[in-house]
Amino acid sequence: MDNSRGIGIVFLHGSGDTGAGFCEWLEEASDSFSLQQLDALNISYRFPSASPMPYTLDGGCLSKVWHDRYDLKSNSTEDVTGIQTSMDLIDEEIDYLINTKDIPCQNIFLWGLSMGGHMALQAIALSRHAPDLAGIIGLSCYLSTTSQVWTLDPTARRIPPIKMVHGEADDLIPYAWGLATSEMLVERLQADVIFSTIPDLSHDMCDAEVADVMRWILSLY
Repeated sequence: MDNSRGIGIVFLHGSGDTGAGFCEWLEEASDSFSLQQLDALNISYRFPSASPMPYTLDGGCLSKVWHDRYDLKSNSTEDVTGIQTSMDLIDEEIDYLINTKDIPCQNIFLWGLSMGGHMALQAIALSRHAPDLAGIIGLSCYLSTTSQVWTLDPTARRIPPIKMVHGEADDLIPYAWGLATSEMLVERLQADVIFSTIPDLSHDMCDAEVADVMRWILSLY
């Protein structure tokens, strides 16, 4: 990293939320996180919101989601078109940090929760910036065994470091799915993955989790 030019983080919210909502949730969940603290650490940030679209898991109602989900299984068929469309928007957020904030791509992280974490992991294969990113953070998330990520040739492009955190009591995205994803990232893609467990945490965030992620980010900086 170029330590003189700061850090950038693009935060990706979960399904049905917004960028502003994710920011508020992070601040409520942890004493280790506030926009003022990010400013003090010379960290620039973006909190984009997904555009409303019909969401199958919500009966086809409009919802702020990064892509559709046809079901919620470890081997679900993925909405390839929707995922790539949102990835293009996420790449534009990275472009903003590079071109407007003068932050090198190698200093930029993607940090996502739930579906946002899923999108952050999808970036490994689908973001045009992926080979240069500083790192990827996925909280309470997983990749389907059918994901395009698993078609990636790890010898063909760099895989950024990955930090995953999952609550053992997650009642929406089972802990076992997150753990299996982390193991597949290591075994199939030879990725540098740190997987952390939060006992008794449901599909939520907590101070220990956020503090852990912030330490990881700063350790790479």
